[in-house]
Parts: sequence; C-alpha cells; structure tokens
Amino acid sequence: MEVLFSLKRFLTLKNNLIPSIQNRIKELGREIFQAEVSLNGISDEKVFLEDFRWDIRTRGFTIFNLIHLPSLIAFIIFLIVVSLALAGVTIIGVIIETIIRTFILFQDFEFEDTFFYIPIKAVEDFIYYPPSIPVPIVVGLLIVWVLYSIRQVRKNRIHYENIVIPENRKKNALVPGKRRQQQLVVDNLKNTLKSTEAQLLNHQNEMMNIMNTISIPNQYWTNDEVINFLIQKLEYGQAKTIEKALNLWDIEVSTRRVEQASKAVIKETRESEARLARQRAEQHAQEQRNIRDNTEAQNKVAEELKRRNDRSEFYDDIAKKNGWL
Repeated sequence: MEVLFSLKRFLTLKNNLIPSIQNRIKELGREIFQAEVSLNGISDEKVFLEDFRWDIRTRGFTIFNLIHLPSLIAFIIFLIVVSLALAGVTIIGVIIETIIRTFILFQDFEFEDTFFYIPIKAVEDFIYYPPSIPVPIVVGLLIVWVLYSIRQVRKNRIHYENIVIPENRKKNALVPGKRRQQQLVVDNLKNTLKSTEAQLLNHQNEMMNIMNTISIPNQYWTNDEVINFLIQKLEYGQAKTIEKALNLWDIEVSTRRVEQASKAVIKETRESEARLARQRAEQHAQEQRNIRDNTEAQNKVAEELKRRNDRSEFYDDIAKKNGWL
C-alpha cells in the first residue's frame, strides 16, 4: 500500500502540484516587476520656483515658446495633423464632387472648376505671392506679443507660487506613506515568492525521493501510462509487489506488440486482396474490351464481304441482260 500511495503521490506532484506552483512563480515575478515599477514611480513633486522656470515662461501663448524645444515640437505635430486632416477632407470632397458632376449631373469640368480647389488655390497664392505686410505693423505686433509675454510670465509666477507649489508640498507630505505602503506590497510579494519557491523545491525533492525509493526503470517515470498501469494492478490486487506489476506490464507490452503485428499482417493481407481484386477487375475489363473490339472487327469484315458479294451479283445481272455472259 505504501508503494501504491507513493505512485499516486508521484503523479499528483508531477502533473498537478509542481506545474501549478511553477505557473504561480511566473505570475509572482510579473506582479513583483509591476509593483517595483509603481514604487519607482512614486517620487517627490517639485516645490522650488527654479524647477518651474520654463513652465512659467511657456505657460500661455508667450514669445518664449519660440525657443522652447518641446513647445516647437508640439506646434509642428499640431500643424502636421491639421494639414493631413485638411488634405483628407479635400481629397474626399473632390471625389464626391467628381462623382456627382460626372454620374449625376453629367457635366464636363476641370479640377480647377471644383469647389475644393478654392482653398488650394488660396494656399498656392499665399506661398508664391505672399502678401506684403508693412514693417510698422510687424514691429507693433511683436511689441504687443512681448508685453503680453511679460505680463503672462508674472501671472504664471504668482500662479506657481500660490497654487502649484503649495499643492505639491501637500502631495509630498503623503509620499513617504505611499512609498512605505508600496514597499510593503513589494516585500510581501517577494516573501510569497520565496515561500513558493521553497514549496516547489520541497515537492521536487519529494518526487525525487519517491523515484529513488521505488525500483522502476528510469524511462517509465516519464510515461504516465506505465505509472497508471502499475497503480491499477496494485490497487485491484492483480499484483502484490511492484516487481510483479512490472512483469505484468512487460506482458502487456508483448501482447500489444503481437496484436500490432497481427493487425499489420491483417492490414497487409487486406490490401493485397484489394490489389488482386483490382487487378482482376482491370484484367476482366480488358478482356471484355478485346472481345468487343474483335466482334466489331468481324462485323466490319462480314459487312465488307456482303457488300462485295452484292456488287458482284449486280454486275452479273447487268452482264446477263446485255448478253455478255
């Protein structure tokens, strides 16, 4: 009974416990990685005015955005998106207008006559013939923009001093608690991983002890069919010891080989009989075709002879009537 229990335990360890623990270890590894990423993402907010230098200068449509790389990149991306959207709308509009004028109104027209060519023409004229703006107007607009930027920067400084920095200080007061809480989550996950790995090692050692205790050929331990066969024979009393169960397995293997050999012989015999039957059928069909061909040839010869005889009798009759015979 101890051997029977050990074999059942071996299958449980091999097929259920160890694979599930290995999957759990993989899941814990992913959870630890995500928890550590969250922990590293908890950082102090900026609380010094110097840290918001460019935020103060570029908040709002100030002139400092012209020399601030992130602002320039965002502006260029915005222009690209708007240009692509306008181009897409124009193309779709031209297609729709072309379909309407060609297949509904049956008009002959050029692309320059379409409604959507108007904005394209306007852009083209602006590029090739840019409007001339007086210099005083340009200088005046720049002065207004500079004055607006100075005023906006002052407002931004007050906004960051009175609103943003105090809010960040409040958030920073909560950071240590959040960091400790997240660190506790990481530590708990790591402890769970260590205990799970220790449990996996114990199960693996238990399985190795079972393999070392029971005298079974090594190749059988990887074959669940053999282990289940041995368990069945021991459980139903068909074998009292593991050696007798192994002997029964050897007999089973031999029986299966004989059955497979018999099945192979039977299969080969049936295939041979089928091939012989097909050959006979083909031979019979060929013989029938030969008989039919011979019969047709004989009939043609008989018809030809009859035709010649009829012609000879005809000529004989003519000769008799004319007194030639």
